[in-house]
Amino acid sequence: MKVLGRLSHFTKAGNLVLVGEQVPRLYSLVGTRDRKIGKVQDVIGPSSRPYIVVKPSARLNEKDLAYLRKETFYELPREERRKPFGKASGVHRELPRMQK
Repeated sequence: MKVLGRLSHFTKAGNLVLVGEQVPRLYSLVGTRDRKIGKVQDVIGPSSRPYIVVKPSARLNEKDLAYLRKETFYELPREERRKPFGKASGVHRELPRMQK
């Protein structure tokens, strides 16, 4: 997990704005040590000290916001998606037989 930064403020649209330590990938998962918060929506400002806009995956209430003010945010590892192979992937479909 890469450290992204700390919470700067909330927007009226419900997004979180972090003061970052490094530039994350767009749409990467963001969370704290113990829970997933959302995805990176935008990166604003200089690359030496970027502001990171995070769209929460769920609506946050006052208790959540108070908790997040003290937390450090991390870029979570990407979830590996296993691709099926063989007949399950749909690559080896049987073609319909021709009528004589």
